Amino acid sequence: MRNKIILLLIVLLLVVSGCNKFPGTSPAPSVTIEPTPIPSASPVETSAPPDETPAPPESPMPSNQQQTDEEYSADGIGAVKALKEALSATDDPRVNEELIRLFYDYYSRSYDKNNHVNELRLLPPFEEGKAPDWDDFLVFAFEFSNPVRKDNGEYFMSEESVEKTLQRFFPEFEHTHQETDMFSYTGEGYIPKGYDLLGSYYYRLTDISRDADGVFTAQFDGFALQEEDLSEPRGSSNLSKNGRAVYEAAGDIEYFTDRQTFDKIMLQIFNRPDYQEILQRDVKITIKFRLSDSPNDAFIYLACSKEYKQTT
Repeated sequence: MRNKIILLLIVLLLVVSGCNKFPGTSPAPSVTIEPTPIPSASPVETSAPPDETPAPPESPMPSNQQQTDEEYSADGIGAVKALKEALSATDDPRVNEELIRLFYDYYSRSYDKNNHVNELRLLPPFEEGKAPDWDDFLVFAFEFSNPVRKDNGEYFMSEESVEKTLQRFFPEFEHTHQETDMFSYTGEGYIPKGYDLLGSYYYRLTDISRDADGVFTAQFDGFALQEEDLSEPRGSSNLSKNGRAVYEAAGDIEYFTDRQTFDKIMLQIFNRPDYQEILQRDVKITIKFRLSDSPNDAFIYLACSKEYKQTT
């Protein structure tokens, strides 16, 4: 009898312990039903990994400003290099869209460093084999000699910096340091007596050739713009004729917020066959030059002539 009781207890224990192995029984306490999803673990429907998901698009910009960072450099050294490479690539250069753009980049666009934007504007007229007028040259040198401002507010251009500018652009010319109408000479350098450089000029290549000695002759149409043309809105009574023409070519732009956008519109005009009908030419310039060995400059100048529009 005792053995039967023990056997019955063993069977009961086996039945109880096996209940949790069958479907439909109560789940174990450690199991959580339908847990709340964690946001970081949620599926992401994208072909790229989460850390490569493209950023949302930035606020839209006018189409003529979208490529500013790609097309403009803080350093103009690229414009120097590209222009010299193009001119070195052929013995018979011709005016085409590429050379129009490369000369434009060099002479008409403004950069933070290696800037040549006023080079052609201030280049003094002179005949081949003769030195430029010393006063005219000093105005040119003042732009490229990094003059220092003294405590009294005067600008000072050292004799050494003048010599360096001569070697950069006119290395073959003899000269004598002396006082001029526009500069006082201290014996150590020059102090300008006062002049200002207002507005800006844009230059469009019209003709180019190269002789057997590697000397280039190039011609340009020059167009003057006032300060107001780059700073006042469409319709302003202060705009010049050329300023109004640039706004017309710019389409629906009502206000130029930066020089780069203005520069792009000017280049678009220069690429048109009727650019002379759109803009009013102010000067015609012819230069002779050799390519410079300096990585910072494009040319060594041999001659320059300027024919300005007659004013009445």
